[in-house]
Amino acid sequence: MPNKRDTSYFNVIDWNFSKEDSRHFLHNFCWYPSRFIPIIPAHLIQALSKENETILDPFCGVGTSIIEALKLGRNAIGVDINPVGTFIAETKARIMTGKVLHISKMTEFNGYVESKSSESQDTDGILFSKSLTRTSLKDKQIRSLDDNSEWYHPVTLQMLSDIHEYIESKLSGLTKDICRIFFISILMHSSGYPKEKNYAYYADNVKPKGEKTLKNAYRLYHHKLNKFITDYRSFKEQGFFENSYHIFRDDAKNLSSLVQDKVDLIVTSPPYLNVTDYTTAFRLAYLWYDFLNEEELKDVKKREIGARWKRKQQSQISDYIEGMEIVLTEMSACLRKNKYLCLILGESKKYSENVNAKIIEILTKKLNHELVDNFTRDISKKFFVHPNGGGVQTEEILIFRKRG
Repeated sequence: MPNKRDTSYFNVIDWNFSKEDSRHFLHNFCWYPSRFIPIIPAHLIQALSKENETILDPFCGVGTSIIEALKLGRNAIGVDINPVGTFIAETKARIMTGKVLHISKMTEFNGYVESKSSESQDTDGILFSKSLTRTSLKDKQIRSLDDNSEWYHPVTLQMLSDIHEYIESKLSGLTKDICRIFFISILMHSSGYPKEKNYAYYADNVKPKGEKTLKNAYRLYHHKLNKFITDYRSFKEQGFFENSYHIFRDDAKNLSSLVQDKVDLIVTSPPYLNVTDYTTAFRLAYLWYDFLNEEELKDVKKREIGARWKRKQQSQISDYIEGMEIVLTEMSACLRKNKYLCLILGESKKYSENVNAKIIEILTKKLNHELVDNFTRDISKKFFVHPNGGGVQTEEILIFRKRG
C-alpha cells in the first residue's frame, strides 16, 4: 500500500479480495453480522489520509475501521447505535493502545475453564442432568432464568452461569470486558438447537422446541480464551499504538453534535437495505448484561436504518433513503473541504430500485461532493444473506471528495 495520499493505484487492486476475511486477531473477537473485511478500510485509509489525521466511521459496528486507522497511525472516531457493537469496538481499541490487561488473571481463568471442560464430557453431563432440578438452577440466581431456560439445556445453562459468575466476581477492568465479550460470543453456539442456526432465529426470538441439546459451554469458552491468550502475546511483542480514539454509542443522525472538530476522512459501510438486524441479533446477550432493557431495545430497533425486520413494510425503501440522507448530511457537515468520503455499499438483488444511485445523487447534487471513483466487488463468501433469498452478492466502493 502507498505511504501517501494516492488514488491512482486503486485501479490495479483486485477489490474482490477473495482470500481475505475477518478471522484474525482483534477482528475475530466476537461474531457480528455483516462485517466488512479489514483490508478495504486499510487501503482507503492508507491512500486517502495522512498519519495523525482523524478518521470517522459513523456506522462503526465492532470497530473494523477504528482498528485499521489506529494501526496506520491515524486518530479514530466511531459511532454506532448498537451498544454491543460499541462495547466491543471500545474494548478492541483499549487493547490496541496498551491499556492494562492482566494476562495472568486470564490465564488462571483459562485453566479453570479447561479443567471444568475436561470434567464435563457429554456422557457425564447427560447423567448429571438427570439429577439437576429447576430448584438447583434457581439456587444459582441465574439472570433472566425463565427466558434463559427456554434457550439452553439445563446443564449448559449451569455451565454458562459458572463462567458468568467467575467473570463478574473475580475479574476487573479490561480483563473482565474481554472475557465478557468471549462469553457473549458463545451464547448462540451454546443454545439448545441440535445444529447451528442462522442468527435470524435469535433476532426473531425463535426458541428451540422440545428437549434442548446439551452443549459443553466450558469447551466453547476455553477455545476462545486460549486462542486470545496466544494471539495477544504475539501482538504485544509488536508494540502498542499511540493515536487517540473516541467511540460513541449514539445515532449516526446526531453526528455533528458528537464530532467537535472536522475530520479528514470518512470510511464506513452503512446498513444494507433490509439485510441485517444488528440490535436484536444480540438478544441472548441482553439476558445476561444490561446493554438494553426491553423498552430501550424497542426504541433502538425502531431507529435502525434499513433493518431486516422492516422488509415487509411498504415504505421500506423511502424510509431507508430518508434515514440515509440525514446521515449523509451529517457526514458532510463533519468533513473538511477537499477531503474524502468512502462508502462501502451493497444492494440485495431482490430490490429493483437502485438505492445506491439515490445515495450518489444525494451526495453529488445536494451535498456538493464529487464522485471520484467507483469500484464493484464480488462477495465470494456469503457474509450477507437475506432469509428470503435476496442475498447481497456484490458491493460498491464509492469514493467521494467534498468540494472546496
